[in-house]
Formats: sequence, C-alpha cells, structure tokens
Amino acid sequence: MNKISLKIDELAASFFELELVKEYFKAVDLINENTALLDLSERVKKLQRMMTLHFSKEAEYEKFKLEYETSLNEYNSHPYIVNYTYLKNEVEDLLSQMKKIIE
Repeated sequence: MNKISLKIDELAASFFELELVKEYFKAVDLINENTALLDLSERVKKLQRMMTLHFSKEAEYEKFKLEYETSLNEYNSHPYIVNYTYLKNEVEDLLSQMKKIIE
C-alpha cells in the first residue's frame, strides 16, 4: 500500500474516533430506536403522498396539507431530530473542510 492510501486510512479511522462523529451516530441510533418517532416520520411521508394524490381536489389537499404541516412541525421539533440535525450539519462541515484540505 502506498503512503497516500495509508494516510487516507488513518484519516478515516481518526474521523470515526472524533467525539462529534460518535455523537452523530448516537443520535442516529436514538432516532432509529424510537418507534413513535419512526411512526411519525412515516405519517409525514404518507401525508405528503396524499397531498400529491389530491392536488386537484382543493378541499382534500388543504386538509392533508394542514395535517402534513402539523406532523412535520412535530417531527422537526422533537429533541432527537433537533440534535440530529445540528450534529449532521456539523459533521458535514467537518467533511467539507477535510475535502478542501485533501484537494
């Protein structure tokens, strides 16, 4: 293996040891273990589909839109999702910085 490949492997290994990255994966696990939150996510997706299907029927569309917005707000304001979103953005910023350094 050449030096570049070794350095990339070292970088990848050290990346996953960062506390920020560990916290991100913990947040993902918390979300995936929370059945109520997963059910709410599925409800949001279902309501999105229902809005699309009833786009031409204004009354039905508005009913589903209101339910969708309420459910989406509930989902997005859940503490697990708020934390996950923050950590995801931080990890993406870190990856972007690493990419710039490598390039």
